[in-house]
Amino acid sequence: MGTRITDETIETLRNVADIAQVVSDRVILKRSGRRLAGLCPFHVEKTPSFSVDPEKQMYHCFGCGAGGDVFSFVMQSEGLSFPDAVRSLADRFGVPLAEGRDESDPALGERQMLFDINRMVTGVFRYGLLKSSKGSIAREYLNKRGITEEFSEIFGLGFIPDGWSYLLDYMVKKGANTALLEKAGLVVCGRQGRFYDRFRNRIMFPIQDIQGRVIGFGGRVLGNDNPKYLNSPETPLYHKARSLYGLYQARHEIRKKRVVYVVEGYFDVISLHQNGIPETVAGLGTSLTREQVQLLRGYTERVVLVFDGDAAGLRAAERAAPLLLSFAMDARVLLLPSGEDPDSFVRSHGKEAFLQKGAEAEPLFSFLIQSSLQRWGRNPAGRMRSLESLLPVLENITDSVVRDLYLRELADGLDLEERAVRDRLGKQVLPRQGQDASREIKPVFSEHLPMEEALISLLLSVPQCRDRVAAMDAQDFFSDPVLKRMAVCLLNKEGAGTVLNSPEMLQDEEVQKRLARLGFQESVWNMENADNLISQFQRLQQQRQRGSGLMDRIKAAEAGRDQARLMALLEQKQQQAREAAKIGLSRVVTPRRHIQ
Repeated sequence: MGTRITDETIETLRNVADIAQVVSDRVILKRSGRRLAGLCPFHVEKTPSFSVDPEKQMYHCFGCGAGGDVFSFVMQSEGLSFPDAVRSLADRFGVPLAEGRDESDPALGERQMLFDINRMVTGVFRYGLLKSSKGSIAREYLNKRGITEEFSEIFGLGFIPDGWSYLLDYMVKKGANTALLEKAGLVVCGRQGRFYDRFRNRIMFPIQDIQGRVIGFGGRVLGNDNPKYLNSPETPLYHKARSLYGLYQARHEIRKKRVVYVVEGYFDVISLHQNGIPETVAGLGTSLTREQVQLLRGYTERVVLVFDGDAAGLRAAERAAPLLLSFAMDARVLLLPSGEDPDSFVRSHGKEAFLQKGAEAEPLFSFLIQSSLQRWGRNPAGRMRSLESLLPVLENITDSVVRDLYLRELADGLDLEERAVRDRLGKQVLPRQGQDASREIKPVFSEHLPMEEALISLLLSVPQCRDRVAAMDAQDFFSDPVLKRMAVCLLNKEGAGTVLNSPEMLQDEEVQKRLARLGFQESVWNMENADNLISQFQRLQQQRQRGSGLMDRIKAAEAGRDQARLMALLEQKQQQAREAAKIGLSRVVTPRRHIQ
């Protein structure tokens, strides 16, 4: 049976969940007057246009228009539904989750049931490692790899023995639904319709989200079976492109030390954490994705890619380069000696040796240039091949300023004329030094608001005006569908000081964006200037009514083929439009307060 989160829970969370604290998990915020500013997590930018207002508990990006409250931010940044965002915040801030039955939505709690299943399965795997007789081989393997019991517990390592239905049989006995087990990626339906365990005879690595909830699993086989490593499939909870192994354990140290080491394997992460380098994470079987880079950018701008000293490491660096460079990250490459991986290196040489290599890590683009020259040679033919191999990296950098900087570095590194490299790049003509390479992002607001936005701003600021505006049938005036939804909500309910806080409105992403937009305009309404706006609105209504009647007469003249009357009516329509433009009825100069 589904559940409905109560209004009391939502209101409690609104008062308890600090938006600055939540946003700081993903964005580096700096004080800017009475607000906080940072790089927007929802689009690529170099100059901060993302603003958080701790007083109003809202955020807004002046570049891409994203905005809303703490619920909106969690929904948009983590890809959650509104109920799941509420549950996530309630869990984080220790708010008891009072829920009531919702007979109309039996699927509302499915995500939570999947989280519950993953938590229970983690316990099953943990028991299999620590207490089952079949787990002895896994315990011996971990001991051989140097993993201590302390870090085995920190990362929740487990074991599942061989067999087709070990986990399935246990979970079904405990009342688990087979369909949910399949949806969680834990069991597979065979060709004959029979289910079996996805993971068998493997050491299990729980994969956690930023709140520490288990969203999926990775498994390392014991023996010679393939694949050696197996991850959960894509599920409603687990999306490998948005996840990083170890980030939950590493997040505070990354923010503190302002650097993150990105390695390739589960054991690499655990070994580095265990050896005093907890600012370490790993991808999940793929090269870095845009979502992963955005996630890391919320904690630090310096990323050190740690690769084995082989050709695969170079290819991985080439794949990661366009994303990291386009986000203007301080990306570097730590190339380990041949035959070493992070796990073996730190166990053999120690923490200080690894950190020294990290401090000496080469900037990513410089690494790509030098590696290419080593591969193709420094003669003219080799430099041309290097140029051709690195130009695609530049072409994939969308920020023209960043691209221009790396183009100059490429020209210097290959000892070529900058103009020749520009020409070779093709049609993407890059701005020269001194030119305005990128348009400064400015706030999208002016003091002149459309009447519809001004009315909503007034209704939010001066609730006493709502009855008066409602009596004018104002909601029928709105043509903007988002503002119309807001107007209906504000004008159809009594004492609606918080009507836009209803679950329906909180889940409406466009409404939340518009609320943030209006909130960041700093309009100051009172009863006196409210009279002026309402009078202007009445005049605009009257004009529209006259215009509506005029359109009816124009249609009648067209139907009757009365050309003389039609021309006269069209002239009248143009005159009305000129009068409206002259007195500016459709736009409003809003009263404002000075912003520090």
